[in-house]
Amino acid sequence: MNKVVILAGIAVVIPILIIGAIVLTANGHGNTTVTHNDVNVVQSAALENNSSQEPNAQNASLIQMEGKPKIWFCDRVLLVEKEGAAVPKDVLKAFLDTNADLSTLGSPTEAMPVEYSCRPDVGRCYHNGKVCFAHAVKGNGWIIEWGMRYCDTGKPVEAKCSAPTTCGVYFTGIGCPHCAVTDPWLFYEFVPTHPIVVVEYEIYRDNQANAGVFQQYVDKYGTMLGVPQIIFDKEHAIVGDTPILQKLDEMVENTAGICHVAQIQPFLNTIGQ
Repeated sequence: MNKVVILAGIAVVIPILIIGAIVLTANGHGNTTVTHNDVNVVQSAALENNSSQEPNAQNASLIQMEGKPKIWFCDRVLLVEKEGAAVPKDVLKAFLDTNADLSTLGSPTEAMPVEYSCRPDVGRCYHNGKVCFAHAVKGNGWIIEWGMRYCDTGKPVEAKCSAPTTCGVYFTGIGCPHCAVTDPWLFYEFVPTHPIVVVEYEIYRDNQANAGVFQQYVDKYGTMLGVPQIIFDKEHAIVGDTPILQKLDEMVENTAGICHVAQIQPFLNTIGQ
């Protein structure tokens, strides 16, 4: 009889545990319900011993970035090539100025394709997972590329550049199938036509540089260890491919004037107006 009771108890508990593991709700973050169909859950153990380096005291004209981010704005991207590299303030300010002459910010260099998660079987996969540009300049540990192009035809991507009003931190992984749904849409379609700055941290290939940054954001903003996700602040975060596709446009409208990335916040033209 005892064996029967024990087995019956197990039969009840196991389904509850499975359901709890599959359905992950990010309370307070737009009431977004995330299922296993929307997100790649990242093991916390994989993030251990990968803490990002702390910013060091430096010249007031420089801004040190955490990890190795890619900063996307309209039809351009700023690539931080070295972990914790310092970017001149005037360079970052000009990068976010739609009227600035970007060619004067560094030494001319070849524009190289920027990779993103690409899986034709699960989402739109443009140009084999690459974003191409027409121009580029290089500085000490960073590159700015602009004039976003379709890699196969060289045709300019439709862009509507206006002053940025908000910024979000986007975590993704090259090879993640759910990121492959959001990445091409985000970089080719959404960012070029919305007043948003997206600070991207790729945590699969750039694990050593960016995984610690991811863990810090998850701990600080109370989200889950899953990609893709984009964080604006504690009240505005979206986890999972379907929620990002469905809710990001509304989120940008609701976060005008919000930017919790200290390196970028001072340069958003509409903040405080």
